[in-house]
Amino acid sequence: MVRKAREKSWYFSNYSTRKIFHGLIDELAVFENDVAAPVAEDFHVDPLMVKILLGKRSQEMPGNLIDENKNEANHLRREFDRIEKRLNEEGIQASIDGVIEYIRQFNDDEELERQLARLIQQLGDDSFAKREAASVQLRGLGSRARRALEEAKKSDDLEISWRASTSLKASYNQASIVLPINFALDYLRAKPSPKAVACLFTSIERDISAKQFARVCAALARCAQPENHDQIIKGLNSDNPRVRFAAIIASDRVFDSNAKKKFLVTYLSDDDELVRLAAASLLHGRSEVALKVLANLQSSQSFTTRYLVEQLIGCDVIDFASK
Repeated sequence: MVRKAREKSWYFSNYSTRKIFHGLIDELAVFENDVAAPVAEDFHVDPLMVKILLGKRSQEMPGNLIDENKNEANHLRREFDRIEKRLNEEGIQASIDGVIEYIRQFNDDEELERQLARLIQQLGDDSFAKREAASVQLRGLGSRARRALEEAKKSDDLEISWRASTSLKASYNQASIVLPINFALDYLRAKPSPKAVACLFTSIERDISAKQFARVCAALARCAQPENHDQIIKGLNSDNPRVRFAAIIASDRVFDSNAKKKFLVTYLSDDDELVRLAAASLLHGRSEVALKVLANLQSSQSFTTRYLVEQLIGCDVIDFASK
């Protein structure tokens, strides 16, 4: 980290590679000692995950606006219109089937490779409109397109090389782009359906980032329907802790309080501490066992877990644990 003389800006670089960081920083923490990479990564807590565990879901989207006041309904309608507009700009059909197909392709490595090859070729198309559309879509794929863009920079076609270089820079600037996948997930949250839930569960079974996982969970928390009962039961029995976590979050909308209390108790002793946290968060205030689990999780090795527990229960658990 360097501050140039006579300038009011700071420059951040990787100590080992000397590469300069380009973008915006939300938070800065300074430590007295070196911090190992896994620990440093653990310090990033997605606010969506906090909202899910706290039961403070993102604002409801259009669909059930009968009980909303007029101003709130108008605000939600504008938000939904913005999502639909952005999807259309990215060439994604703004419908349940269109968005599900896009998410399926996004999570399909072979399909993604074919899509990247087509878009890179389109960067050199004779049509200006097609070249622009390809640039926009490549920037929208963010980190998933970077390797292909790095290769395209070496192209003998100057148009492809220039556009690949420009798109690559934009993909690193998180302030200038929001991945279309985020808008697709927000659309499913706005238009819940059994098909949407099936698509979201399939996404979790893949190796997705923590941030995308949080968005998928937020969508599931809104999308889950009684028709998904069997699917959620299947998710609760999954070997994948992320799937179990998501199924617990989704169950909050599908099962009544008595049913939840019965099956959630079994997850208070789950091998994965985030799964225990998800179960305890839904049982919080209804079970002393859940409070004990939360109390134990306060001493977790994971900063993320400790942070979520503190946000969830504040000092209640400390009082309980001291009894």
